[in-house]
Amino acid sequence: MSRQSMFPSKSASDSSEPVRPDLSAFQPRAPMPKVDVRTLDAVSDAAGFPSRQSASERRGRKPSGRTGQIHPKLLPEAAEKIQAECTRRGIQQGVLIEEMLALYEDRFGTIGN
Repeated sequence: MSRQSMFPSKSASDSSEPVRPDLSAFQPRAPMPKVDVRTLDAVSDAAGFPSRQSASERRGRKPSGRTGQIHPKLLPEAAEKIQAECTRRGIQQGVLIEEMLALYEDRFGTIGN
């Protein structure tokens, strides 16, 4: 079974006009039927699909409560050392920065507030 091309048969070199596809045969899909959410949940449960609402099955890191952000510009060597230490210990960069701040404050006194 051969499909009809939506592009005209003349080549682009035949004219300075842009090639325009023939979309006259285009038919949009019929809209999806509305489904009751409870029915959908029951069918998906019966088929063994896991719920997306389950927090225990969420992928990625667990929420840490750390919402403050800083964006320091570091020398590449310093950035590599920080990343290597975090990777070695399996911690986030924020944890390492908090530990470094605690050591700084132990040595020089509390800063800020």
